[in-house]
Amino acid sequence: MWRWRWIGFAALVAVFAQSLVSALDSSAPARYRAVVAATDLPAGHQLSDSDLSVLPLPTQLPGSTVNVTDVSGHHLLVSVPKGALISTHHVLSPQTLEQASPGYVIAPVLLADTGGLSLIHTGSYVDLFKPGKESLDGSSSEAELIAHHIRVAGVAKTAGEKNFLRETPDTARFFLEIPDSTIKLILGTEARTPLIAVLSGGA
Repeated sequence: MWRWRWIGFAALVAVFAQSLVSALDSSAPARYRAVVAATDLPAGHQLSDSDLSVLPLPTQLPGSTVNVTDVSGHHLLVSVPKGALISTHHVLSPQTLEQASPGYVIAPVLLADTGGLSLIHTGSYVDLFKPGKESLDGSSSEAELIAHHIRVAGVAKTAGEKNFLRETPDTARFFLEIPDSTIKLILGTEARTPLIAVLSGGA
């Protein structure tokens, strides 16, 4: 169900873009405003004022946002092409985090970068593992599966910084929709060590 929701969400972006073209074709005077992407923007990107434009429109489009401040500073849930509408439904906000399914909680979880984090996007499902322990002889135990088929509700990416004083890497925060029954186990384990996430093969 959630997979189809995110497919529909991406389709909604395309519909908004088409609606915008139709609205601009009208010869009526502009009476309304809508926030649009000033350039192509990837999922997870943190929006700044320079990423956004306010477009005058002759008709009010459903789901449109009129103030840049409503979305600036938030991270995109999906990729958005240049000129497409951006609304509060497209960004990771406190309101988004409150929309968990019954019996679930959306919370940020620290994931270890084992080389596969770039494959994990909003709407993906992952299995979560506790890293194995290393012994004094250099051997390590196998990772332990602690949660299966967890939905990724959003990804917040932050660009690193590089100058003559220091260099910091890019970072990504993953917001996962976690069942009430495993929330304590997942967050308790993650507080001690980053978890390993692997794309889930099924429910």
